[in-house]
Amino acid sequence: MAVIHDAQFAESLKERFHYGAVWYLEGAERRREELDLVGEKAVDVFRSLEQSVDAVPPALMSDARRLPSTEFDAFERVLQRMLNQTGRLYQPADATDFLKSLVAIVRGRSN
Repeated sequence: MAVIHDAQFAESLKERFHYGAVWYLEGAERRREELDLVGEKAVDVFRSLEQSVDAVPPALMSDARRLPSTEFDAFERVLQRMLNQTGRLYQPADATDFLKSLVAIVRGRSN
């Protein structure tokens, strides 16, 4: 397994958050409709997450980055579920809030 450093993990998160916003924007474009309020909120949340990744405390970033090496299946499953719910059912304040939740859920501290 390749070693992933915090900076690479941060860039991966930014990319996932970016494409979360793109998913909503492209969906509206395909339907030839304006974004509804839910879609607008989701785009705003994903953009906020993407822009706040660099402000995540280094210890939290390292902690989250190490999860896939010890809890790969749970990490990917939880991350995908959180991304799918972001903007609609889940509206984290920023990337720090998102990663705190991710780490806690993967480690079984909450659902």
